[in-house]
Amino acid sequence: MNKTTKLNAQTTSEIQALLHNILLGTAGHLGKEFFENMVVFLVNAIGASRGIVTECVNEEKTRLRTLAYVVNEEIQENVEYDTTGTPCKVIMESRQALYVPYNTEREYPAKKDIESYVGIPILSLQEEILGHIAVYHEDHFGFSDEKINVLKIFAARCTAEIERLEAERKLKRALAENEALKNSLKLENSYLRSEVSQKNIYTQSGTKSKSLQNSLSLVEKVAKTKSTVLLTGETGTGKGVFANTIHELSPRKNHVMVKLNCATLPRELIESELFGHEKGSFTGAAELKIGKFELAERGTIFLDEIGELPLEQQSKLLRVLQDKEFDRVGGRSPVKADVRIIAATNKNLEQEVEKGNFRKDLFYRLNVFPIHLPPLRERKEDMPHLIDFFVAKHFFENQKDVPAFDIECIKMMQAYDWPGNIRELENVIERTIILCDGNRLKLDKSLIKSPANKITRNKPSLEELEKDYILDVLQKVNYKISGSNSASEILKINPNTLYSKMKKLGIR
Repeated sequence: MNKTTKLNAQTTSEIQALLHNILLGTAGHLGKEFFENMVVFLVNAIGASRGIVTECVNEEKTRLRTLAYVVNEEIQENVEYDTTGTPCKVIMESRQALYVPYNTEREYPAKKDIESYVGIPILSLQEEILGHIAVYHEDHFGFSDEKINVLKIFAARCTAEIERLEAERKLKRALAENEALKNSLKLENSYLRSEVSQKNIYTQSGTKSKSLQNSLSLVEKVAKTKSTVLLTGETGTGKGVFANTIHELSPRKNHVMVKLNCATLPRELIESELFGHEKGSFTGAAELKIGKFELAERGTIFLDEIGELPLEQQSKLLRVLQDKEFDRVGGRSPVKADVRIIAATNKNLEQEVEKGNFRKDLFYRLNVFPIHLPPLRERKEDMPHLIDFFVAKHFFENQKDVPAFDIECIKMMQAYDWPGNIRELENVIERTIILCDGNRLKLDKSLIKSPANKITRNKPSLEELEKDYILDVLQKVNYKISGSNSASEILKINPNTLYSKMKKLGIR
């Protein structure tokens, strides 16, 4: 046997030992353990100081994530990095093995303190590049064709494991989405059952109010469009009922209408409620959650009390209005949103914009088609119809015969200003019905005569209150304007300011 033959035999023996050791070290392992064991054995067998296995994380193949990273036999934390300035970039683009025996650091500045490098692409069965496997060293070390072939063998093993992991991830995603869809359908059915039982008090009770008739006319016109609607009016005027009506008259009526009151949710939960979250995106996120926008897909979302939405979430809502997409909390890819938005507020949003509490650009996006709902005190002509409607509704719910309402009670209700509007009226009638034990409805007068609910039109004006208060103080100090124990000292204002107020209010 000549010298060349002996060398080849020795090399073959080394290669067989290398394959045996690595196969032994990785047998029976999957996922993270497989990659870590393989790289550790590979680095030890070859005599390199470092080794990695990576997978691509973007379509451009310009970013890689390590599946195992070993430095001097120590397993490092996995990292994600850009291929710029590394030999990995050459492998990703050429899809060929790369061997740099000398001056790796000089050619590839991102690889500091590295002299020798060898890397092999990891290719799928369809020849798509999935990542790469590489070993490198601070000093020069030789790397024969046989050893490169060994790397190729283990690159093929990496291919099988990466594709297995991706199939596992896809299965988990599919199962999670299937579960989310099931939950979504349950929620949608719940919403639909709720909406079927909702009565439209405007169509069933009728209205004689011109202002409300005008609002209803606007509802009929905008319902058939895709436009965003902003409902304004005092609390209890029926903004939720108007939103229901718009949805029921729209082409989206066969899909769900989702409601969210922005004032009732803790600030830290609003984003998750609106847009959902991924599993593990924050402490307590044990599973994928579908948000209200995703639940309302192809339907309508009603955002009540929109003026209470925090500024941070206002910017994210603006994105939905502009780009028709959003991100789940912790999500990496946007979710498309085919949702019609109806918002409601009892605040003056223009004033909120001036105060810096509401985004100007969001206000203009929401205020495409504003509809104002008049308070009940401005449409007293509707009171008899509303009373009849609520009496019939609650007697039906309580399975009682409908008695006549005392005429004196009706007059009393018509004289009252109803600061709580329709909601307050319904609550009063419901309580009256519950307490009814005869054939005549009698109103509990305390419900509409409490100090908090007195008729506001007979109250003195702010100017009258101010005049009375200043006169009272002046009389107590014998009209002393300035100095110690004077009116200006008690009122905590400048004497000149007090003179001006007295002149304005007609106090001599």
